Amino acid sequence: MLEALTVNDMSNRILEREEFSNDNDVVKKNFKREMIRKVLNAYIEEMRLAFLDGERVYMPIIGTLIPEVCVPEGSYYNLPNCQKKDVAPPYTNLRFTRNQNLQNDMNRQLRENVAEGILGLEYLPFTDGQLEALKESGYIK
Repeated sequence: MLEALTVNDMSNRILEREEFSNDNDVVKKNFKREMIRKVLNAYIEEMRLAFLDGERVYMPIIGTLIPEVCVPEGSYYNLPNCQKKDVAPPYTNLRFTRNQNLQNDMNRQLRENVAEGILGLEYLPFTDGQLEALKESGYIK
């Protein structure tokens, strides 16, 4: 399984961008890397605090992270059964909604990959079940 990107990975990717890569001084580059890490960590911590208060977090170009409060529903008229023993208490969940442009870009990239013979996204291949369904539908051979 592929590991998720970390703050260090993201700070290195940002430094590799053209607007940062023109500086060859190692001390300046390390200082910039550390500053980027601090900003990313501060942003992540502010997101965490917002989630703890139940606030939505909008990230331009990507989408919105939405915290939710969930109550396990009982079988009797779908009323919460939190009063019964041995029943799960209320819990929280985090939902993500993509920006329409991101959704379109991801779908376009996936279709281009399939046309080129790459079965999935670069780091997210189709599962065996998905491949079978695509073969049965005739989308891929």
